[in-house]
Amino acid sequence: MHLTQKSLKLSSSGLCLLAAIFANHAKAQSQYFTTSITTGDTYSWDAANWSVSGGTSSGPFASTWTAGDFARFYGGAGDTYTVTVNAAESMSGLYDDVATANTLNINDAGGGTGSLSLTPDTAQASQNGFSWLTQGFLTGGSVVNINAPITGTGGVEEESGGGHLALLGNNSYTGGTLFTSSSTFVDYNNNNSFGAVASQIGYDGTTFSIMNNIGPSTVNIPNAVQVIGTTGVNFIGNSATMSGTWALGANTVNIRNNGVGTTETLAGVMSGTGANPVTFSGLNGGTVLLTAMNTYTGPTVVGSSGDTSITLALGVANAIADSTGLTLAGGTLNARGFNQAVAGALGLTASSPLYFGGVNTISFTGATATWTGTLNLADWSSADTLQVGTSQVLTSAQLADIEFDGNAATLGTAVQLANGDIAQVPEPSTLLLGLAGGLGVLRTIRRRMA
Repeated sequence: MHLTQKSLKLSSSGLCLLAAIFANHAKAQSQYFTTSITTGDTYSWDAANWSVSGGTSSGPFASTWTAGDFARFYGGAGDTYTVTVNAAESMSGLYDDVATANTLNINDAGGGTGSLSLTPDTAQASQNGFSWLTQGFLTGGSVVNINAPITGTGGVEEESGGGHLALLGNNSYTGGTLFTSSSTFVDYNNNNSFGAVASQIGYDGTTFSIMNNIGPSTVNIPNAVQVIGTTGVNFIGNSATMSGTWALGANTVNIRNNGVGTTETLAGVMSGTGANPVTFSGLNGGTVLLTAMNTYTGPTVVGSSGDTSITLALGVANAIADSTGLTLAGGTLNARGFNQAVAGALGLTASSPLYFGGVNTISFTGATATWTGTLNLADWSSADTLQVGTSQVLTSAQLADIEFDGNAATLGTAVQLANGDIAQVPEPSTLLLGLAGGLGVLRTIRRRMA
């Protein structure tokens, strides 16, 4: 169920956005950082660089930071500058509001004592016993690198507007991270980027929330994930692991890896109810590796229109949910030597490769599914089993669209045995030689239990 969705739109004047900010942070006064910025310079959050008057003032301002306020940075249009934090500064979100996109770095002052302590907002969404108590972080199309630790009982809410919100500190906030936009990149680089382990990630009905790993490929995000409404998630940057569980609910979900040749490992169990599909897609030759036995009940789709350069790989047996079927829609399924059983039919909506990756059994027990395109059993061997079940009877035209070993010359050599197994009839010349020798060879794959 989609509980709450906040979508803040930027206008040229910013008035609609500002009204929304004030509505969401009614208890917090805005404070405005000085506009007297020189690119490359460093300024102090804790010093007298703030004002409670309008952000169009020319500064410098004479007031220090007031605990719990909302930070607005008006200075440094087009510049790159740094603001250091020396104390645990209580705050309720921030907005980099400049006419020309800039780069704002927020760093610890160097003594290890600086942090941004988030106060909790009222619940932005509540689901499965968790409430996101997030404050708005708005980039205004700029790059905001938060290297200082983010602490407190509040959380971070990524808003629309473009640019990059980079969560790069050793963060321990507990109020959750809520994605509400498909336009702003959320950069991360360490295991604690999204706060304490108990601080959950929520994808709030976005077309594609953007998660960009700018750290090493060893980054492991342990936070649990909950999907709130129809959602897409777009992983870019370096390879990474997400080891927290995923609660999909009854929602349609598109998990996309757009990293160039990268692997996004999903190590937590993905659960969900209902018959809505879970789609794995990508454009740049990436892989999504499933290393848990997932339990969601909707169908699985590999590839989507215009988004088929993706491999869904298994890291354990039966990693794909034993659900209502699997459809190859142009993407690649690589079982990597693991058995996989699906309580549904095998569907084909675009030409797709299937790799066994070793001696294993891939089986389906469903009755019927769409079958369009060529199914390429790319690394077929006589020790593998593809079993589509006796209730899914493939037509001669469908069998003619199965090829073996990535070799187009083997099109039309597939048969379905009485037990549902797919087998390959040898080339005519081979068959004649076999008959002449009294052998009657039929390359088949023995049915096994998964």
